[in-house]
Amino acid sequence: MFAQDHRQADRLARLMGDILDVSHLSRERLALHRADLDVSSLVSDLVARLRPMFQVKEILLTLETPPHLRAPLDGIRIERALSNLLLNALKYGEGTAVHVIVSAGDGHLSLQVIDGGPGIPAGEQVRIFQRFERANASADITGLGLGLFISREIAEAHGGVLRLESAPGRTLFEIRLPFHHGGGPSI
Repeated sequence: MFAQDHRQADRLARLMGDILDVSHLSRERLALHRADLDVSSLVSDLVARLRPMFQVKEILLTLETPPHLRAPLDGIRIERALSNLLLNALKYGEGTAVHVIVSAGDGHLSLQVIDGGPGIPAGEQVRIFQRFERANASADITGLGLGLFISREIAEAHGGVLRLESAPGRTLFEIRLPFHHGGGPSI
């Protein structure tokens, strides 16, 4: 009972955060509060917090990250963007494994979420990044259709992109940020 109440409270907090972010985005560009961030630890902690939700649905959640990868990012925003991608994989992944990969190279920091779900039809791949849009409007799946919109805005506010590759049996979302090997993403 307590775990279910806690999940509902977390869901409500995420929903309120999404609504506040959309409100800010409607008026102006998303404000960032950058700080030197251990990206590896942030992602590891997020995966650990969300893993029980994946276990309930019998979905294997794996993480591959280099140790102590540091970058000047808005940790709260990056965590929200990645959390949105992970929760989408949980909703739409249909019991497949979900892989999170953090890497840096070729001038970019990459945060990838890969699942083996049904894929997103080509005709919906642009639309799902808009406000209040979802690839599958099934009544069984909760949400307002704000997660990908917010995640894209967060990536763009950091000077990066949210990229999508999808085909039947595999979907990859990647937050790709400019990265300088000497000290992190460019500001």
